[in-house]
Amino acid sequence: MDGVANHIRKDITIAQDDYITNLFPNILKCGNCGGNIAIHYNHVRTKYVTCQNREERKDYDAKLIQYIRIEKNIFECVKNIDFHKLMMEDTGNDISVLDSLREELSSLCKEEVKWFTEFGHLNRGDMLTSEQHRCTNEKKKF
Repeated sequence: MDGVANHIRKDITIAQDDYITNLFPNILKCGNCGGNIAIHYNHVRTKYVTCQNREERKDYDAKLIQYIRIEKNIFECVKNIDFHKLMMEDTGNDISVLDSLREELSSLCKEEVKWFTEFGHLNRGDMLTSEQHRCTNEKKKF
């Protein structure tokens, strides 16, 4: 699990021995007020998540939560998602993307057959109008 987190961090340094440590900026929000969260360290360099509004308002009672607990829970949830199944299943009344593409392809094939039925007997040159022939001849001159 730590290897994944370290890979995501990409070792972008901020200070000499400090790294970007919040893997979920602008995603994690305070459960009390919906405000942005900030990472804080205690005296033994344990990371905690706190609401930024907690710092500004003295009467705010949002609790600190260890960042590593949040990170591990999110990774466990993501790890257990079957993305293949999610992409393949229908969403109730909505038609899946694959089904809509199949319908579009079928419609285009029917239209192609219709055009070949109506115009297939013509030679390619017969489909050009006299104006198109004139334009083609003029372009050749240049």
